[in-house]
Amino acid sequence: GNKMTFKEALFLWLESNKLKQKTQTYCKYLQLIESQILPSLGYLRLSKINYTIINHFVAEKLTNGRIDKEGGLSPSYIQTMCFIIESTLKFCAENDFCAPIIGKIIRPSKQRKDVNILSFNEQKLLEKHLFSEINETKIGVLLSLYTGLRVGEVCGLQWRNVDLENGVIYVEHTVERIKNIDKN
Repeated sequence: GNKMTFKEALFLWLESNKLKQKTQTYCKYLQLIESQILPSLGYLRLSKINYTIINHFVAEKLTNGRIDKEGGLSPSYIQTMCFIIESTLKFCAENDFCAPIIGKIIRPSKQRKDVNILSFNEQKLLEKHLFSEINETKIGVLLSLYTGLRVGEVCGLQWRNVDLENGVIYVEHTVERIKNIDKN
């Protein structure tokens, strides 16, 4: 047990929860582990992990976490990493891979971002562009613009979802792009 690395612990936790999670969630966690957590903490022995190290990691990600090194990661992104790290440590303690770790992660608070809404002139410019040389993609953007549907909802539409007589669109499905985790 005491030779286990944090990398091994993270992947044990991830696999133990695979069946409980949506594929999209699993992929998000896997991507965060591989791109953010492993480069900083993966090589450490599980027995050496403590909240001082974790809080230093969180602070570093807040100020300089982006892969392009152009600033920090969003509090929301870091909150998810904190969840992964804490859940992994709890899982390891419950399975006697390590002693429970005393302390807590100092989490950044989530900041609400203002949503940028198109001005009337910006919307007219966008419409002009979309109506020139119309294609399937531009029709999808127009549908989003006029109905407020999300891209995934527009992509999930079929003709049977459209009631032209009553001017109603029924959203039954949504489509999402997720990484193919089964390819070798």
